[in-house]
Amino acid sequence: MGYVSVMYDVRGIQDYIFRTAKLKDAIGASFQVENIIAASLAQAVREQGISSERCALDWEDTENCRPIKLQNREWEKMDVQVLYIGGGNGFALISSRELARQI
Repeated sequence: MGYVSVMYDVRGIQDYIFRTAKLKDAIGASFQVENIIAASLAQAVREQGISSERCALDWEDTENCRPIKLQNREWEKMDVQVLYIGGGNGFALISSRELARQI
């Protein structure tokens, strides 16, 4: 397989989000942007018919504040693996260029 690294970028709306002088509002809006990227990517993966066993969309262990690491070369079995979502960006490894285009 020829994996492709992809970046989804919505940083353009960050200027709008941080126009507010209220830190609480900016943090909440930034969190919503992160959720939009994650939800949109999950929906696109579902629309391509990729089974949950072939994708790793959860990239972060929020309870322990660290990235999730796939063990024993599990990543080789994945069609989609999210590496990071935050700051208006989402990064993922996708198993082929064609699938990356479809997503």
